[in-house]
Amino acid sequence: MTDEQDPAAIGRAVAEEYVSAFTDRDLERSRAILNYPSVRLASGRLVVWERPEDYEVGWDRIVEREDWHHSTLDDVQVIQAGSDKVHIAATFSRYFADGTRYATHHALWVVTNQDGHWGIQCRSSYAP
Repeated sequence: MTDEQDPAAIGRAVAEEYVSAFTDRDLERSRAILNYPSVRLASGRLVVWERPEDYEVGWDRIVEREDWHHSTLDDVQVIQAGSDKVHIAATFSRYFADGTRYATHHALWVVTNQDGHWGIQCRSSYAP
């Protein structure tokens, strides 16, 4: 099995691409890296986006609330991996424009393979 076929390597790459799209504030890339329905559990709320066009990101709220500038994916631990699903423990950080890290969050992400498309389908984090 090559890295291109290795679910753990694919899961890591998907996680990296998601954080990159999020930091770039690229809505279309963010939508494309998810599988649907997509679920997020955070701050006591469960949100489900049925289709890509339903998915919205509150970048303006994050900037207003936190003065957020960018995020980094600090660690990706593949907990379980199979041909159709990868469970990931992710750690990511948020930064101000001057490069100062102001928050680090832990999350569990489930990356799924839907008809050959690998994407994040479930996210649970302690980020607001």
